[in-house]
Amino acid sequence: MAPTIPFEITSNGGSNFTVNTPTVTLDGRGWINVHDIRRAGQTDPLQITWLDDQRWQITLPLEAGTNELQLFAFDYHGSPVGQDSIMVTTAASEFPQRDYLRIAELMYHPPAPGPAEISAGFADGDDFEFIELWNTGPTNLSLVGAKFTVGVVFDFTASAVTNLAPAQRVLVVKNRAAFEFRYGTNLLVAGEYSGSLNNGGEFIRLVDAFGVAIQEFTYGDGGNWPIAADGGGSSLEALSVSGDYNDPANWQASVLTGGSPGQRGVVRPGFASVTYDGARVRLRFQAAIEQSYTVHWRDSLTAGQWNTLTPIPAGGSARIEEVLDDPPFGVPQRFYQLSTP
Repeated sequence: MAPTIPFEITSNGGSNFTVNTPTVTLDGRGWINVHDIRRAGQTDPLQITWLDDQRWQITLPLEAGTNELQLFAFDYHGSPVGQDSIMVTTAASEFPQRDYLRIAELMYHPPAPGPAEISAGFADGDDFEFIELWNTGPTNLSLVGAKFTVGVVFDFTASAVTNLAPAQRVLVVKNRAAFEFRYGTNLLVAGEYSGSLNNGGEFIRLVDAFGVAIQEFTYGDGGNWPIAADGGGSSLEALSVSGDYNDPANWQASVLTGGSPGQRGVVRPGFASVTYDGARVRLRFQAAIEQSYTVHWRDSLTAGQWNTLTPIPAGGSARIEEVLDDPPFGVPQRFYQLSTP
């Protein structure tokens, strides 16, 4: 007879692990007496795929968060012959649209059309409005059932785009022909919405396939709201998708004229603090998500050129970056510059 082997889960070496899918496929080993494998508390056997005379594979559904998967093996007489367990955590969400679909940018008061745009028949500046949405989740996101219901009206169900890959962005626009004349035809556009974004600010509501609000907020054009977004050439770009969309401090006027449809907006760089302890200079700044930086230095603003101190690669989250510099002893002054592509 074949040598006895223990019943065990071998996925990830038997250690707990994380996935970003709503199911998980587990691998394991079992002796020739293993006939059924069942989950704890269940009487129905699981569907097993035997890869050879020892290795088995099963696929199990997961609930959002951490799942304790306890498996029991039974022989041909229904007697237990082994057990093993593993913890599998999934980032997949029960309500993915609600958790991961976010408005990233609003062009509510576009810059006035130029001569070429007017000649092409696009004399109304409102024709260049757009809203950009972003899949912030780790998996593909279905847009079916998601819709704008207040402010503008648009349903993704029958649109040109019904699925977004992780980190992918999609646009809904006022006038597609006008939008593509200004921004080109290589951007992902789901379609045209009904209505128009109010140049003086208004309430916006985006709901999921169950009719529950994903986001609802009121943007404005006065007070602390970015002035340049009110017809000055910029769009409104959300600084944090987890921030308060009713708070003007969570929005910036786009650095790029015309906004940044289809791509992440550039956050204008600036040092938060620069300190010197007599030997070392410590520079700190707020780094935006997915944005790279370079810190430069020079000892004179009238002679020489900027030298690279250190490049800072793009990161997966907003954070405080700290850079240290050790200027030579006796240097009377040193200037620093923070730049981003």
